[in-house]
Amino acid sequence: SHAEMAPSDTHCLTEVIQHQEHVYGVLVGWIGLPAVEPQVIPLCKTIMRITRGRIEDLMRLQAEMDGLSLEILDNYRELDSYDKLSTQLAGLANIERVYEVILEQTLELVEAHYGYIFKLDKPTDELQLVQCYPEGIGSDAVEPVKLGEGFIGKVAATGESILIEDVEHPIWGSQDSCPFAPPLMCCALQVNKDPLGVIVVTRKPGGTIFTSGDLKILKAAALQSASAMMLQRTQAQLVQSQKITALGQLVASVAHDLNNPLTAVIGYADILLRQATDATQRRRLELIGREAQRAASIVRNLLTFSRQRSQEKVPLNINDVIQAAIHLRAEQAKTGIQIISDLAPELPIVMADFHQIQQVILNLVLNAEQALLPTEQRGRIEIRTQRLPAHAPDMPDQIQITVADNGPGMPPAVHQRIFEPFFTTKKEGKGTGLGLSICKNIVDS
Repeated sequence: SHAEMAPSDTHCLTEVIQHQEHVYGVLVGWIGLPAVEPQVIPLCKTIMRITRGRIEDLMRLQAEMDGLSLEILDNYRELDSYDKLSTQLAGLANIERVYEVILEQTLELVEAHYGYIFKLDKPTDELQLVQCYPEGIGSDAVEPVKLGEGFIGKVAATGESILIEDVEHPIWGSQDSCPFAPPLMCCALQVNKDPLGVIVVTRKPGGTIFTSGDLKILKAAALQSASAMMLQRTQAQLVQSQKITALGQLVASVAHDLNNPLTAVIGYADILLRQATDATQRRRLELIGREAQRAASIVRNLLTFSRQRSQEKVPLNINDVIQAAIHLRAEQAKTGIQIISDLAPELPIVMADFHQIQQVILNLVLNAEQALLPTEQRGRIEIRTQRLPAHAPDMPDQIQITVADNGPGMPPAVHQRIFEPFFTTKKEGKGTGLGLSICKNIVDS
């Protein structure tokens, strides 16, 4: 008791109390030695410093253990979220249902209220809403977002994962038209740094902010979503590949069956045309000959498409092939469209099939002509060649061929289908839709 101490003792105790130690802002104790001589006080201070060091070590160790416990808890929650998502997704074939389950489970794990998945449309570079949960919540107010614009577009473009606590967050910026409100989390969906989309989860305005542990769970959901998108893309490519293979086999057999009768029709039409003297008969025979030739051209395209023609690769100068193609097209068509060549000198010799490369150039030029003819402007087609350095030390240099025109271009919906067999924007009877598909097959081979 302070009251029972002698005045000298009280003085000594006061001196000691003045040197009581705090660790992390908390008073951990003090040492009082009644009836000690003033010269003992330095010893007391030394004892207290040693004691403080031991206490600090213990408290630091305790803090590390607490941090490790929290990390283990976060990892457990993350693994648990993986397990729950994987269990729920097993056996689901419908991609919309996959997205719905991912959002439903994620919202439950992080105690959020609303979830959204955006998918990147490559031709337009727009992030489009493909799923929201609960279903329909705010979907009418969500407009497509350009890649790199707004906080959603920026997250998709950079591949980041962010927490937005309030509107003061630097990435928030001006979001007057955004249907979301903080607190929210946003995570990019990507595979090998290829942007696929974005997942967003939010709480009701004014709700508690998300934690870094919540963001880890969202990243797990983002990985599942990206995997689902890649699986859907791969399945679509596989189906398309199988269709093209089956189609190639079909058209090859049909083309061979048509070749012989067409040859007979063309030959006899030519013989009759030479013998005919009546003008009406000559016009009809000329029509038969032209249409038979067109049918024969379609058959040749079908055979090329099905890769039934054997390649004859020989050493070639690409510039010579291009000049031959330009000369041939200039002789065939008098459209008034200007064809300009800008060919790099001293290109290396390549091993290629002369006729196939020429066919690629002719198809591209013909496509450009057909796009330019309906326009009122003076048409111009430019064919360029250039030598590109190798991508790696052990790789040879490359030759790039560019065919460009000053036409109107094509809308995104058409652009994503240009290599699809039998797809055409021309009027009926004006095209087969095989030109660019054949070009791609030749270049790929």
